[in-house]
Parts: sequence; structure tokens; C-alpha cells
Amino acid sequence: MKFNAADYDKIVLGAPCWAWDIAPAMKSFLKKNELKNKEIALLLCHGGGGTDKTLEKWKKNIDVSNKIVAEKKMKDPKKFLPARSLSVVGGWAEDIWEQIT
Repeated sequence: MKFNAADYDKIVLGAPCWAWDIAPAMKSFLKKNELKNKEIALLLCHGGGGTDKTLEKWKKNIDVSNKIVAEKKMKDPKKFLPARSLSVVGGWAEDIWEQIT
């Protein structure tokens, strides 16, 4: 995947919770991509429990120059139709940027 952080001011990061931590793929993404001075929203998918600790660990992997503007925990999104999950996430993301701009 090609991604140039310099092209964006606002970024939504989404990842599943794996054993009370962010998924390894997200950790790799954060190491490979220099995210600085961005507005960032965090979306955490989970099966239940441990999400507060996971979000705190995630924030520690994000440069302090960034501003976390929103957090969303989405429990068991696989139980919903894909269109419903996309609608929930899309509406949430739109609301975030409308509120802060």
C-alpha cells in the first residue's frame, strides 16, 4: 500500500484489538509512516473488554505532535452486515470532521 502522510492533515486509523493491544499490522504502519502534526481519529474494533488499555497503548505509539480528535470502540462489527458497519463508521468519521472544522 502506498501512503504519503504529507498528503493528509486528518487521518482515521482503524484496527482490531488483539489480546488487549493494537494489531501488529497497525504497529507496523505507525513505524513505517511518520505521522506528525495531524488530526487523528482512532477506531478500535473488538470482541469485548480491554479496550481502554488498548487505546492507551495505541496512543503511546502515536507521535505527541498529533492531536487525537476522537475515539470509537466498535464491538463485534463482524456480526453486522458490511453495509451497516460501513455506514456507522462513515457517519462517525463525517461527524468528527464537521465538529472540529
